[in-house]
Parts: sequence; C-alpha cells; structure tokens
Amino acid sequence: MRAKILVSCIFLVVPLSQLECRIGGFSTPAFAQEALVNVAGRWVITMEMPEAGDATLTLEQEGADLKGMLSSQAGDLPIIGVVEKNEEIVEIVFWGSFDADGSGTFIDINFFATLMEEADKPTMSGEMEIVLPDGPMAINFMAVKIE
Repeated sequence: MRAKILVSCIFLVVPLSQLECRIGGFSTPAFAQEALVNVAGRWVITMEMPEAGDATLTLEQEGADLKGMLSSQAGDLPIIGVVEKNEEIVEIVFWGSFDADGSGTFIDINFFATLMEEADKPTMSGEMEIVLPDGPMAINFMAVKIE
C-alpha cells in the first residue's frame, strides 16, 4: 500500500513532462513532444566498415518516438529511438540490444545521427556505437531514405 501512495504522490508533485523513461542507457521524455520532421520509412545504411555490409533500417514514427527494425547480414535487431529538432538541426537517436552468444551478455548498439538532404533525398549521417564488454567501438555511417 505504501508503494501505491508513494507513486501517487510522485505523480502529483512531478509534472508529466518531467518524467523520464530509461531504455538502453538513454533517457528520453516519457511523453515526447510532437516531432516536426517525419523520418518514417526504409533507409539503407552504409558503414565505414566494408566487411559489415549494408543494413536496412525500417522506421515507424509516432510523434517524436521511433520504433523499427535494423536488418543486416547478422540478422534483425528491434530498435527504439527519438527524433529531436533543435533550431535548424534534426537529430535522430536510436538503439537496440542483443545477446551475441546466448550467454546473457548483451551488446548495445546506439546510433547518433543528423538529418540532411542530399540530391533531393533525405539522408542521415553520424556514428554507430557498439558497446562491447571490453569497451565501446565507434563506426561512422550514412543512411539514405529509399521509401
């Protein structure tokens, strides 16, 4: 009963816009603002690591919240993320985790990108961070929207 009262008091004291949701090590607003830019659709991702091959990112968007699937030769990875517009810059952040060897040791993959327009096609470029047990590894990437 005490827990219910404590949670109720928190909701009365903290405005909903101040609540945060922690997923994948990132903090995002629990009730995201409406996004001014739509990034939903299919994207082809090329990484500065040729042996990785290209990947396909399929995004769905509701307001500023993203969810989707990152598909590559390694398999499919469900992702979640957020779109934010700060003045003229549109930032896209998305992430996912997977159990690499079935041992319960999860590897996080985080993407940090800036939306651009190249040759009349939406593009994003940024950095993919792979959080390995012995430390993070960063790889630059570019994505072009195909649908």
